[in-house]
Amino acid sequence: MPGLMQELGRAVASRATLRLRRAQESDEAFTVELDLPGVGKGDITADLTGRRLMVHGSRTAKERQG
Repeated sequence: MPGLMQELGRAVASRATLRLRRAQESDEAFTVELDLPGVGKGDITADLTGRRLMVHGSRTAKERQG
């Protein structure tokens, strides 16, 4: 599905903190690898509703010293 992969690329490009590392399609599955800098594994949620994958991550701002 080229359309799905193009949509994924556009969606990721619109998010400054989310980087698409790899997207792959096979007959059985779609595989998506994302970089979320500064976000820990425990702070990420992924929800699949129909054909829409929503990935959310949260990070806390570090306090500046000085």
